[in-house]
Amino acid sequence: MICGIYFNGSGRIVATTGHILATVDGAAELTPFLGVIPTPAVSPILGVLDRNPELTVFDGESEVRFEASGESYLTKQIKGNYPNWEAVMPRYSKPSRFSFDRDAMKSALQFASMYTDDGREAVTLSHKDGALSISITNPDSGNFSDLIPLTDAPAVKMIASVKAEILAKMIAHCTTDTVYFECEPYDDGAVMGPLSFEDRGNNWKAVAMPCRPA
Repeated sequence: MICGIYFNGSGRIVATTGHILATVDGAAELTPFLGVIPTPAVSPILGVLDRNPELTVFDGESEVRFEASGESYLTKQIKGNYPNWEAVMPRYSKPSRFSFDRDAMKSALQFASMYTDDGREAVTLSHKDGALSISITNPDSGNFSDLIPLTDAPAVKMIASVKAEILAKMIAHCTTDTVYFECEPYDDGAVMGPLSFEDRGNNWKAVAMPCRPA
């Protein structure tokens, strides 16, 4: 499967590692470009954008050049079929929508990281009495739990497990104060399908699958 950054030619950018998928709309200056570039190319391109707000894209047969005033960055294009990312996007029949404070979640995940081995452990998220419980069980370093107040929550049970590293990366890329979280629990609260996290300020969405049955 091809992993990398996909530009759809209409202002949408899609990225996937095979474990998490993220999309963002509104990249109008990149609209003409249709193709895939390697993930490591993102940091240099962001560096060019930090120094120059206007960016021009030149699309070649096997390479693509990102050019701004006085500097440019050249990277190869990845050939092949990009994963059918639209099929991965959730289509919930009975969605449950929650929202929480981004900084509160970041703080909880920082403490939780002390109980993980490089983020490989699962963070268990559960809804209880209008709060989001975050817990980790590690036989070597012990147990961790915390409660984050929810700014909005339905009256349903919900429990799901996500890799700590994946959850931390998703939250780190949110720029607005409130993060929106959506899933579809079974009657017993277990979430077996995709979990969706959204930053509405930047029209950004990330989707991850539970790492194991919760």
